[in-house]
Amino acid sequence: MNRRIRALVLLLIVTAGLTACAEQRSMVTGDGARKVVLGIGNTIAESKPYIDTDEPPVEATPTPTVEPTPELSVTPEITPSVSVTPGVVKDGTFTASDCEIVIAGVKVRPGMDFTGKEDALGKIVEKLEGVSCLDVGYDINYYYKGYNVCTFSKDGRQIVYSADFKSGDFETGKGIRIGSREEDLQTAYGMPSIYEEARRIYVSGNRQMTFYISGEVVSEIMLVDTSVK
Repeated sequence: MNRRIRALVLLLIVTAGLTACAEQRSMVTGDGARKVVLGIGNTIAESKPYIDTDEPPVEATPTPTVEPTPELSVTPEITPSVSVTPGVVKDGTFTASDCEIVIAGVKVRPGMDFTGKEDALGKIVEKLEGVSCLDVGYDINYYYKGYNVCTFSKDGRQIVYSADFKSGDFETGKGIRIGSREEDLQTAYGMPSIYEEARRIYVSGNRQMTFYISGEVVSEIMLVDTSVK
């Protein structure tokens, strides 16, 4: 009887050992995602993890940091505006012979002898005389309705220094008069020698003709001999 009991106990021990080995073996060779290698101990708690050599580890490639592309600021192209700078001398077609006003068939020019012609321009409204600072005699200013002519004494004659026209029946040698459009002025004489806000000045030698502009039309015309100081 004792022999049978001992045999039965031994059988139970052997069976238990085989079962434990089978469990450990299944953890090594099983299909689980994680496997273990038996270490010195005989239990699962004493086992050590390992990396299956049949499936080499895949190193995770770090995701590169993408630097944001800076926005390019595009400066819009500026189209320069075309304008005439005041006071800038420009080429024109104006000549000294263009510096004249025609009144009742009489041509008035700076530097001309005005002696005996003063009554031909119309009725003299006022006449102012002063001792000449240039020569013997008197400098005389003749005032008419809408315009005036200034003269200086030279060798006993009255020489036109300047003439200023604001209204009246007259025009330049090229047909420009009070009320003419500025575009007609440039058609007749080209671009002015000097362009100012309210004046278009044409210069040739000592002769200067200035057109005053108001509302894009001629409002006044002045002739000057710039050699007389």
